[in-house]
Amino acid sequence: MDPELFNAATNGDLDHLQILTPLQKSQLQFQLSPNQNTPLHVATEFRQLGFAKAVVGDCQQLLWLQNGAGDTALHVAARKALVEFVEFFIGFGSGLLRMVNFDGDTALHCAARIGSSKCVEKIVEAESELCGAVNNNGESPLYLAVAAGYWEVPQVIIGKAESLASYKGANGLTALHPTLFYPNYDFETIKSFVEWRKEMINKQDCLGLTPLHYASLYGRTKAINVFLQKESSSIYIVDNNGESALHIAAFEGHSDAVEEILKCCPDSCYLVDNKGRTALHAAVLGDQRKVVKLILGRPMQGRVMNKADGDGNMALHLAAFYKLYDIIEILATCKNVDLNVKNKDFLTALDIFNKHDQEGLRASVIRKLLEGSTGVMTMQHLAEKSIKKMNQEITIIDDDDDDSNQVGMGKTDGIISMEVKKSSSYTEKQKALEVNLLVATLVATVAFAAGFSMPGGYFENIGLSILISKPAFKVFVVFNTIAFCCSVFAVLLHFHTSITDHYQRVRYMGISVIFTSIAIVAMVIAFASGTFVVLENSKPFSLTPFVICGGFAFLYFAIPFCDPGVEGYPFLHRPQRFIRGKIVQYVRYEE
Repeated sequence: MDPELFNAATNGDLDHLQILTPLQKSQLQFQLSPNQNTPLHVATEFRQLGFAKAVVGDCQQLLWLQNGAGDTALHVAARKALVEFVEFFIGFGSGLLRMVNFDGDTALHCAARIGSSKCVEKIVEAESELCGAVNNNGESPLYLAVAAGYWEVPQVIIGKAESLASYKGANGLTALHPTLFYPNYDFETIKSFVEWRKEMINKQDCLGLTPLHYASLYGRTKAINVFLQKESSSIYIVDNNGESALHIAAFEGHSDAVEEILKCCPDSCYLVDNKGRTALHAAVLGDQRKVVKLILGRPMQGRVMNKADGDGNMALHLAAFYKLYDIIEILATCKNVDLNVKNKDFLTALDIFNKHDQEGLRASVIRKLLEGSTGVMTMQHLAEKSIKKMNQEITIIDDDDDDSNQVGMGKTDGIISMEVKKSSSYTEKQKALEVNLLVATLVATVAFAAGFSMPGGYFENIGLSILISKPAFKVFVVFNTIAFCCSVFAVLLHFHTSITDHYQRVRYMGISVIFTSIAIVAMVIAFASGTFVVLENSKPFSLTPFVICGGFAFLYFAIPFCDPGVEGYPFLHRPQRFIRGKIVQYVRYEE
């Protein structure tokens, strides 16, 4: 484009047009910028209405020329919400209004996308049929305005071209779908769309989702109520995964939406997705406790609690698989739930729960609730464990054979030995031995150090302990010596058996554990008495170590007594059962 002409278009310099010859004016259509903009495009871009009118008067063909993006000057004006330009261009006929750019957009698409209600109104009044046009992405002007969050534009389009307007959008969406996502679209707006074209309720996008699905996803309860009143069949429409709107609401935990759907369509609770899962399964997968209780609390919907999915899993199986303790309790304590139902792998909920590493009192309580639901797999596991020794493999090895090959039954020369295949129990006992040796060594080290660092110190001249006459000091010496001797004895047992074989170490492991336990208790008493003797002048403070150590000792014995997940003390069966019952009641799930 001629630089002087370009500057005149940007500045609105009409004098430049007047000095052009008729031949030069006829050639204006060939004056293009690098992106194929004509002088009319440039004048519109820079809002020079006077120059635009003048240049059109000199060369009207400029109106229909498109730039590198396929836009006419009208597209540019509509995209920039230049109402006066749009009014001027509209005067040249509907042919100009129908022109599309390379994206398939008309000027109405451009105006609707930016929310220019005035430009939209002018274009619709001039050519109402454009409201039904869609671009290359399948988007109508109405949809573009709604998707951009401009509610004024849809009102203009519906008001001016109610019967001609299209609601189509990209990827199968309609103008109703976006209203459920944007919070600025209130219930009245959604309701007005439904009253205009209620068939949008059943329209599915490329994911198979209807507006009801999206309303359930975002918890738009009022919209759900309107959709079901207008088209109750929409609840039975499922997406590409076979999921209904109830599945989505249950998974997201929108209890109000779930309740609204079940109230309008009680039988929707029996809908299953492609995996055979009900809304109760979906609520469990979403860890939505309130929704689970809501579904179980309704008289008819409670029947789905024993419904199995494609893998044979009830909702309780899924809760056990994902260790959802609260939901397991809700389901397991429901009187109609069958704890003995097995999935396709012949596993009950307890079988699945036992496969996890169970930690804490809560896990013990949940296991108690599931007891009695042991299935075939647990029976086989216990049987396998009981007869495992019968299946140990024995390898006969000839020590004279360099390759360590197995020896036949008839071979008699050489030294013959048998090697039993190590089992998991071997590994467990080996770890227990290592832990016991470590603890015994640690106690021996501490007791040895304490024996030469007497509480209170020594007399400088004679080297005797200053507190030797104190009874508490004597208690310290006695129990520190017991701790040292018992721990050293346990270490010696480990050392002696280590030069023999593994089975002798296991044989003496019980004795080592007893002496290590005695050493630990003696060390604690020695610590308390040693602390007491140096703080004897402050009586309340000196008793603190005994109180704290006693408290921890009480906890050590009380935990197995109170924990419902361990065997406990058989001789205290009745009080133990009473206390455990109270604890279970205390840790139970409550909303």
